[in-house]
Amino acid sequence: MKKKFSFICVVVLATLFGSAYAQEDCVSLGRNNWFISLGGGGSLLMAEQDREGDIPKEIRYTGEISIGKWFTPFFGARIAGNYGALRGFNTYPESIMDMWRKAHPEQTAGVDYQKWLFDGTDRGKFKLLPGQDDVAIPKGAWTGTEWARWRDWKGMATIEDLPYYAGYSSKNYGPGFWQDFKYAFGTIDLMMNLSNLFTGCQKMHRFDIMPFLGIGIAYAFEGNANYSNLTYVWKLGSRFAYNFTPHWALYFEPQLGIVDEEFDGFYSLESRSEELVAHATIGIQYTFNRKYISCGGGAGLTPAEKEYLINKINENRALIDENRDLIEGQQTIQERQQALLRDLDDRVDDHEKRIKTLEDQPKYNGPRIPGIEGDYLPEFVRFDLDSYKIRKSEQPKIDEAIRYLNEHPKSKLLVVGYADVQTAYPAYNMKLSEKRAKAVAAQMVARGISANRLIIEWKGDTEQPYEVNEWNRVVIFVAR
Repeated sequence: MKKKFSFICVVVLATLFGSAYAQEDCVSLGRNNWFISLGGGGSLLMAEQDREGDIPKEIRYTGEISIGKWFTPFFGARIAGNYGALRGFNTYPESIMDMWRKAHPEQTAGVDYQKWLFDGTDRGKFKLLPGQDDVAIPKGAWTGTEWARWRDWKGMATIEDLPYYAGYSSKNYGPGFWQDFKYAFGTIDLMMNLSNLFTGCQKMHRFDIMPFLGIGIAYAFEGNANYSNLTYVWKLGSRFAYNFTPHWALYFEPQLGIVDEEFDGFYSLESRSEELVAHATIGIQYTFNRKYISCGGGAGLTPAEKEYLINKINENRALIDENRDLIEGQQTIQERQQALLRDLDDRVDDHEKRIKTLEDQPKYNGPRIPGIEGDYLPEFVRFDLDSYKIRKSEQPKIDEAIRYLNEHPKSKLLVVGYADVQTAYPAYNMKLSEKRAKAVAAQMVARGISANRLIIEWKGDTEQPYEVNEWNRVVIFVAR
């Protein structure tokens, strides 16, 4: 069962994380998206004989605390801890019930043995001391005055007088007792935000769905029928959060813990391999410095790009003036030219609006690229967060680079790819910048440029040409 569960978890996580990295239009959450949460609720032990008892009475309490961080809009991790109580149900062994039957024949006359005796053998035992097995008897029954009562059966007039009596097994295996003990979980959980993954992340969602998978340690404290025990725990669940402010959220979190078969100190003779601990908690979550920084639709231009755009606007205006001279006195041509003028005027307005938007953005000093000498082409190809797909808006910049090589047949171009530091970790960013540089070079080769005229390099996030983080998702051309 352990291998099957681990395989399922790996497949689920690979599918979710693969989908997340396939997103192209998203936002960066920044560096400070830490969160902390505190909650409480109910716990339920599902071990060997627990389903034979009164299940509502087996529900105990649990508390939960966690602290974590979102590394991207889709992927995060947390350290989580649980502390609470668990209650199990176990039937008294046949040897004890046979002694009771002999001591109290009046209570067993005419009673079907299957209602309170095992089928000829015990179904499991407690490990009461290290290296020592014992029958399933509450520990308190073997000490002090309880020992005398068990030994002589004095002062026990009915079955209900047995220590920790919990009623009859639903499978007719006889009366049973409650096993009560405290426990603690400590896990590291990987988390996924499905709301950002499937509906976008440009703004705060009112509801977030966040499945998680974790692994860690589980500790059972000494109880009335078991000694302490340390083992592993696998954890699977989901957090459903209602964000009533950008920082505060209420959540409901069901989760299932899978622990070793001897977690509760009782080992079964029925070939079990794991036990389950279910939690259902509600609580409150606080996210520190939550940020939403849009990166769709362009992240700004360099001064060289602004100058190039202004020159294009002036060329369009000159073209308008030339067309106006040509259409004078020619009615048919004039109608066609007027349509062209309207189109060109619209283009001029769009360019002017874009320039005004750029002028309102923070000023910066342009690229600073140590060790790379040469004439920089004014066109830099920009990319979306965590993407090496070339946007349609960037195609004219590649056209200009191709035009430059065609006009200078003896020149070569250095094609350098970069990634911003907030996308991911350095090794991932280095691979991403390589893909960006190679994607641009591959398109130029496909359009007739010899591969020998292109020098391809990539810097990852080891060098940042621009002061503004988002502007470093770029490929730069340098003439050689």
